[in-house]
Amino acid sequence: METILNQKIGTLFNLRFCKELSFEDAVQWWKSIIPLFIPFVHTALEGIITTKVKSPAHISSCIETFISLVELTRDANKEQYNRFAEQVELVKL
Repeated sequence: METILNQKIGTLFNLRFCKELSFEDAVQWWKSIIPLFIPFVHTALEGIITTKVKSPAHISSCIETFISLVELTRDANKEQYNRFAEQVELVKL
């Protein structure tokens, strides 16, 4: 989410859509960005799925690889990320 919103997020619980959306509208916004990440799932997260023994370090490494791939494509997906980011706000509790 930090890559999409281009800002640090303390906790994901502080994120919400800026305006009241129907469930269907919220799903459509998520559908606009999730396909941008699908190509990385197999490459980066395969180790978590296929390995029987999953150490915390191995899981963290796979997640870091996934995050790196998402970050590497930020410029290419900037328009889609920015459109989504305009719909989301970080609430300070």
